[in-house]
Amino acid sequence: MRVLMLMAYVASAMGLGWAGAAERFRPAAPDYVVMRVPARATNDPIVVLEQRYAQAPDQITAAALAALYVERARTQREPRYFGRAEMLLQPWVAKAHASGAILRVQADILQNRHDFAGALRLLDGAVASDPRDAGARLMRASVKVVQGRAAEARADCAAVLASGESAAGTVCFAQVLGSTGQLAQAEALLKTLLARGDGLRAAAAHADAAALPASVRGWALWLSADFADRRGDGRAAESLLREAMAATPTNEGVRSALCDLLIARGALREALDVVDLPAPSTGLLARRARAQRLLRDPGLSATRAQLHDLTSLASRRAEIPHLREEALFALDVDGDADRALDLAKRNFATQRETIDVRLLARAARAKGDRQALELVTRWMRETGFQDQEIAETRA
Repeated sequence: MRVLMLMAYVASAMGLGWAGAAERFRPAAPDYVVMRVPARATNDPIVVLEQRYAQAPDQITAAALAALYVERARTQREPRYFGRAEMLLQPWVAKAHASGAILRVQADILQNRHDFAGALRLLDGAVASDPRDAGARLMRASVKVVQGRAAEARADCAAVLASGESAAGTVCFAQVLGSTGQLAQAEALLKTLLARGDGLRAAAAHADAAALPASVRGWALWLSADFADRRGDGRAAESLLREAMAATPTNEGVRSALCDLLIARGALREALDVVDLPAPSTGLLARRARAQRLLRDPGLSATRAQLHDLTSLASRRAEIPHLREEALFALDVDGDADRALDLAKRNFATQRETIDVRLLARAARAKGDRQALELVTRWMRETGFQDQEIAETRA
């Protein structure tokens, strides 16, 4: 059984009370790891920046070091690095003239915790300070798309393109198009970008050509898969997701989406392999549990305990709950339609990506709640969001 990581470091950094033996966190999983402390090489970029910052603290170094912490938190699934980054940023964020780089990294941490409103406030400040800040613009556009406000992201995507970040700006625009009734145009745009990027990658083997960065290529492939899935081509979506996973193997969103498709076509053992990672997130655990339930796998009880420990600790830190994952578990593992619908509705109020829209529709059908289903269909009409799966089940 894969073990989870606790972020005890964050708890102390955020000043949460853990006093008293009766209040201590006691995980249900017996092999729940509190912290894994890897050996640190002196040439590790984090070590280098930590030493530089200790000698001469400044905003530039703080932002760069915090960004590395956040990257490591994601790639190694070590959530304690989020806490380390936030502790480092706190005194700088509190300053009246915090740099755009400081605000961007802090906003990234907040959106990772699903505090989208807090992230947008910081990003608004960064853009107001420097309208040419492409990083802040791109992140703000992405948060708005996640919130289901894609039309509002168009100006930020244009600004990213104008800054010279043509690849990222193109994917940004494709997100907007794909969420506002122009799915075919969005797919065509990404297809052109990926074909051009693959051509540059082939040329790079013989010359100094600038290939599409792996992170952007993985993002474009993931988005293309979402579009293919929404128009009903699951086979193409699966192929694109496999390419995306090869380009960005640490991206849990890609793995979650691929797992969902594999479960849908009954490839349950393969689905388990896709989410078999050390220190899995709540999203990966919810999907592992769903596959295990369908397989009648005895490992389900251990997965349930892991997920309980993770959500319990997040609750103790007063973090915004991961409503999507809790709703998925309630619907697909516990079969609790009432709780699933309540969670899915609350989740839909803040997140409106494909998985969130479908989740609310599924929960509404499971409960037989026509009003909740109408909430989905009304939003789709208003935004132009297209999804063949929802259209077919609604008909």
